[in-house]
Amino acid sequence: MLRLRALASASWFVILTALVMTTALAACGPEDHAKATEVATSGSSHGTPAPASADDDDDATGDDDFAADDDNISSDDDASDDDAAGDDDDVVADDDTSDDDTATDDDDTTDDDDTADDDDTADDDTTDDDSADDDDDDDDVTDDDDDDVGGPFIDPNLTVIRDSGRQYMCENNCECGDEYLAAAPFIGDPEKAVDIFEWRDNKDGVVIRSGRPKTSEFIAVMQDLAAFDVDTVLTQQLSVTITGEQVLASGVIEQTLIIDTARIGSYQARVLIPATPGPWPVLTALPGHGAFTDEDFLYNGDGQRFAENGYLIGAINLRVMCGEPDEQEASIALLAAGSTLTDVQAEEALLLYRYLGSLEGANTRRMGLTCHSGGCAPAGVLSWVADGLFDAVVIDNPVTFGEFTYSELPLNQTVPKYYPYYEWIYDYGRMPQPGLGVEYGTFSHDTALNFFDANLKK
Repeated sequence: MLRLRALASASWFVILTALVMTTALAACGPEDHAKATEVATSGSSHGTPAPASADDDDDATGDDDFAADDDNISSDDDASDDDAAGDDDDVVADDDTSDDDTATDDDDTTDDDDTADDDDTADDDTTDDDSADDDDDDDDVTDDDDDDVGGPFIDPNLTVIRDSGRQYMCENNCECGDEYLAAAPFIGDPEKAVDIFEWRDNKDGVVIRSGRPKTSEFIAVMQDLAAFDVDTVLTQQLSVTITGEQVLASGVIEQTLIIDTARIGSYQARVLIPATPGPWPVLTALPGHGAFTDEDFLYNGDGQRFAENGYLIGAINLRVMCGEPDEQEASIALLAAGSTLTDVQAEEALLLYRYLGSLEGANTRRMGLTCHSGGCAPAGVLSWVADGLFDAVVIDNPVTFGEFTYSELPLNQTVPKYYPYYEWIYDYGRMPQPGLGVEYGTFSHDTALNFFDANLKK
């Protein structure tokens, strides 16, 4: 699968090859030019591969190992009871169904190596800082050396303009769902269409997959289930308007953005650029419910702390994330068309990822994903579907994808197709990249910061 990070990495290889050839030719006589040319062009020419799958050969049950385990989902309906801890108290408390057993049961995920590779005897983790790499020329673009920095993305389909006079089309993001309704018939897969009310009434009969999946197999399952194609999202035409820029008291630069796409419409985002010189590791953030989700995440939730500690971070101002009636209307329409609100929000995060990676100073070899509350539904999906794009993931609210509001209406994380797999989606030790579950609302606390430092600043 073509990845923008591979394009950025390839540019470093071209530079390296040119330097080696120049040195070789300068050191030999005319009769040795052919030999020098052969030596200079015999190095590695590969781009950055997706990270090796996590321990595909031990104790994995595979996709066909499952059992009916309705006891595991009996608390599913109260999962919506405490969602709004920091979000919107009339939404449902997103989904803490699995918070008590997944947010803290990741004692093996703090090691940035074995989260994605339990069997280190073969050391097949391509992103591992392998001491066996003794190549003085360091021509292995996949090696995780300290000086292995990825430059900004080369993204010919991204247009960035500045227009401080542009106003966003919606005064209230809670009610900004018209573009979702218009897009629904064109972005969904009719074969994946769902009558959400019929499904709700029969949910208790759904079998929840148990055991532990093989990472490589489950990546394929999730990519097949998703209503979007990652490569298409990464290469479609994208326009970003910078509507404001200011320097905060900490020296951090804040940008406000409007992101425009032909496929899913326009939405807002906010970016914080560190005051310190780059290169910086990059974080893409998916906030929870609220009217101003980007501000809530970065300021009320102290996500700005990452920028103050040298991270380039961007957060989406998610649309219709305020509960009834607009969130339900968008969710129902998208589900009926074969897409979901979670899938669309995952697309929005990938588009912000593209912009962040294009900024001068971004280290595109060190890119993380973080989330809060309802934003952990699309983040959980991306942690599998976007295999190879992120180097670390922090989640503070593993959802079940089967939650409804108090009125028994769907919301962003009501996604029947992902519901049987929710335990696998938040199996941090099997994710394609290092993953960590933290307590609800602590996405910016020391545990999360230290985890990102260990995986993105190593």
